Amino acid sequence: MTGPQTPRSLDSAVEGWARRTPHATAVVHAGTSLSYRALERRANRLARHLARAGVTPGSGVGLMVPRSAEFIVAVLAVVKAGAYYLPLGADLPTGRVAGMLRENQIQVMLTHDAPPDRGKLPVEQVIDLDRDASTINLESAEPLGIPPDPERAVYVMYTSGTTGRPKGVAVAHRGVLRLASDPAYLSTGPDERFLLHSSLLFDASTFELWAALLSGATVVVASPDQPSLTQLADLIERDGVTTAFFTTSLFNQLVRLRVHALGQLRNLLFGGEMPSLELVREAVERCPRTRVIHCYGPTECTVFTHHHLVGTPLEDPLPIGRPLVGTYTRIMGDDLRTVPAGTPGELYVGGECLALGYVDQPEATAAAFVPDPFSQAPGALLYRTGDVVVDRPDGTLVFQGRKDAQIKVRGFRIEPAEVEQELRRHPRIDDAVVVKAVVDATDERLVAYLVGPGHDAPGTAELREFLAGRLPSFMVPSTFTFVDRIPLNSSGKADRAALAALPVRAPAAPTAATLVNGSVTEELAALWTRVLGVDSITQDTDFFLSGGHSLQVFEILETVVRTWGVEITVEDFLAEPTIRALSAKIAEGLPVGIPQDGWRGRS
Repeated sequence: MTGPQTPRSLDSAVEGWARRTPHATAVVHAGTSLSYRALERRANRLARHLARAGVTPGSGVGLMVPRSAEFIVAVLAVVKAGAYYLPLGADLPTGRVAGMLRENQIQVMLTHDAPPDRGKLPVEQVIDLDRDASTINLESAEPLGIPPDPERAVYVMYTSGTTGRPKGVAVAHRGVLRLASDPAYLSTGPDERFLLHSSLLFDASTFELWAALLSGATVVVASPDQPSLTQLADLIERDGVTTAFFTTSLFNQLVRLRVHALGQLRNLLFGGEMPSLELVREAVERCPRTRVIHCYGPTECTVFTHHHLVGTPLEDPLPIGRPLVGTYTRIMGDDLRTVPAGTPGELYVGGECLALGYVDQPEATAAAFVPDPFSQAPGALLYRTGDVVVDRPDGTLVFQGRKDAQIKVRGFRIEPAEVEQELRRHPRIDDAVVVKAVVDATDERLVAYLVGPGHDAPGTAELREFLAGRLPSFMVPSTFTFVDRIPLNSSGKADRAALAALPVRAPAAPTAATLVNGSVTEELAALWTRVLGVDSITQDTDFFLSGGHSLQVFEILETVVRTWGVEITVEDFLAEPTIRALSAKIAEGLPVGIPQDGWRGRS
């Protein structure tokens, strides 16, 4: 991050760029752009409107605004009002959203064409950015002038909880400011263009948004719908994106199917899960001008704590690297004493990156954020990550596993206990254990093993519908398997390792319908059976009820583009995830005069 002095808050940093480079492009979205001056003025007006609505420094504002330029204006406005933002997905269960609002004591919520069924949420005032635009625009475009405070909360994001209750992680300005202040891991500046494509409920979006704005760079915003691999590649190439972060799972897919687009980047960051060395090697070899950076960090430590610039020869295992500026680590045993060099131990993280704690959960905060026994600084804390690492002679760290049952699937952190607790609420489920099954380097699935009545066990569709009203979609298992009993290990606990090692059994395909002969239908059937790992499929089989997940959707749609030259959005697929519907969409999109078996589009 460049500039005359280090800012003490995120909004003061953006205000500085608006003064120094008022005409520089801050945001690009859907063919339109906002300069830093325009972003600053719009955010100031909305901040004043929020203050008039009762938002005060230290309070929270609910944010149900899709990924867009309006979202960035809203985020900056909340921060300028001295408040923190709570991202809320329109697809989250209403009960979960209501609980998050109550826990944060939020009285004001920002929306943009919010779904009508959200009308009963426990807030006093809903401000719609579209409906209320004329009133907001009457406000002064001058800053409110709230004094900066690096210790003030800037956002709260929720993670899965071990007790079955999700945890709201409150992150301070100081933690986010460091994301753009370490040139050792990322060279930033006004000529960079960052891709904002991650879910706004996922802390990677913090990096994508704020590392850009703190550097006077441009945020290139992906569409509010989930972009396909083709759309991501096109966006990178069309809008000149220079820096992007992808979860390891998405990184794997892009390297396999769209690696040419990654070669356009200056900085390619990935992390969240253990990577496939073969795919990392391919990325390094095929993107010679791109800095490929492996990143690590829990939500409680503000996105990233460690970074490793991948080089050749490739290291095996790939390190998570060294700490960012303002971050330090200790590797300790159960007795909170440091372990000898080269000995595995639990990773503890300290420094400016640390979150303020969990909202309204003091016991969980005290358990996770512990006093640093070696620091001379009063009140110094460490976050105990639960990750087991080992340090190498060169000072880099290597991840070796977890001390508990926490897992990551497709970049999302999941506490199995939270999913298991909800499954046990089903009247016909007696017991449940949820594990991660690794099918191959690009296919990880959440699998539930269940004990219930053999004669009246609920089916996959019923269980998915039951969980959909209680959990975010990424926490709903791909596969549900009933067993006579849960296997136990020598300690008398559920043997999760044994269950995770079992082959994944995809749900049986329904037999009520049969395939219709035709080249598109037949080729789609072959594609689905390969991707899903099933022996047979019908044209009316629901992709997700057969164990499919979001990353596999990318592979399906990418193959459709390459085979028939027809681009179908993720949302169109999700609306009707069957071979019959997809075949019809392909037929509609084929160029006139091209037979269904005669097009072999992009290679």
